[in-house]
Amino acid sequence: MIVKQQDYVNEGDILLRSKDKTFRVHKLILSLSSKLFKDLIESSETSKPSTNENVKIIKHYPISPSLEIYVDGETPELIEGMLSFLYPVEHFMITWDNISDFLRISDKFEIEKIKQCCKDMLSKEFQSNTLLAIKLAEKYSFPDIYKESSKLILDDYQKYSSDPQFKLLSKETLLKLYECWFDYHSKLQEFICKFHEKGVHHNGRTISLREYISKKFPATTLLKPSLLMDMCKQQLSFENYYNYLNIKENYPERILTYEPLFQNDDKMYIFIELDN
Repeated sequence: MIVKQQDYVNEGDILLRSKDKTFRVHKLILSLSSKLFKDLIESSETSKPSTNENVKIIKHYPISPSLEIYVDGETPELIEGMLSFLYPVEHFMITWDNISDFLRISDKFEIEKIKQCCKDMLSKEFQSNTLLAIKLAEKYSFPDIYKESSKLILDDYQKYSSDPQFKLLSKETLLKLYECWFDYHSKLQEFICKFHEKGVHHNGRTISLREYISKKFPATTLLKPSLLMDMCKQQLSFENYYNYLNIKENYPERILTYEPLFQNDDKMYIFIELDN
């Protein structure tokens, strides 16, 4: 059956079919929005067969609609959601439940508008589902979201690494996260050794840095990178700490770099970055 969609159904000149539902759409809209559909439509006009097995022309008609295109492997609901982004009508809302599907079809059909909407959603919401955010950022090449998500993961590595979703990250990302976390803890121990006698204020008296950390953080694994930076700003001479961090010998530069989240967080975080 032909599904009646908003305002564009009656004038559509192409039929787009998914399973038992057919959407009447416009050749021009599909061509402008998707390179895959553009190439497919052009191939029909030049009699050049398409090599795409998932999207194919199954019928030609002498009058409008002139083509019927079959989309394999996608539900009618997802195709309807895709079309809502291509036409000037109300969009489907992108949520954590459907963003993976929308990114997949944006990649499959080469629709940049949907991909950008998904990226915008991730930029706003990555803190609420950080592991999925970094996974999608790597898969679809969103370097900023990848880096920002890694800041939160590295700042609470023990919590995130015990989450079942953590194991679903790529081997490359898992290795980079572990190496960065390990480097941080190695540097933390060296930092404590270097400044262990430095006095800090605690409960109205001055105690050594080593005693301060042991009292406040019984296990140094609880001392998050952002807390360490915050502690150094408030309790220590930040200039001395900053100079220490800039010792280059034998330390990867990435572990020496702290940044805030791009949502103007006051805290400072370590991070990893997506390879080019």
